[in-house]
Amino acid sequence: MHEAWTRAGANRPLLRSPTAARKGPGWLDDPRGPDVSESMTWIPIVTFWPVAADHTFAGGVPPGHGHRYGANVVEGWVAVDVPDGWADEDTARLHDLIEIENEIRSAEW
Repeated sequence: MHEAWTRAGANRPLLRSPTAARKGPGWLDDPRGPDVSESMTWIPIVTFWPVAADHTFAGGVPPGHGHRYGANVVEGWVAVDVPDGWADEDTARLHDLIEIENEIRSAEW
């Protein structure tokens, strides 16, 4: 069995430990994701509340950000495990299908 974890740079997972309000999230550590502002700083307890509230709206962002990974998952899946006979063309086709589905879902939001 193989596992892969995919996370967007600005994925704001809900901070669930008692110390989270003081320590801050790992996505603020270097290197930051391309969509994590360098001006974002963590002020213990103060910054926790807007980040926790933002988690509620994490699905309302474009694919590839927040919790909408989009077709980014294809490359991770292919790197971990693919069926016998899988070719680069299959990867490209799957990527395109997910992109089309994301466009349809984005239009519905």
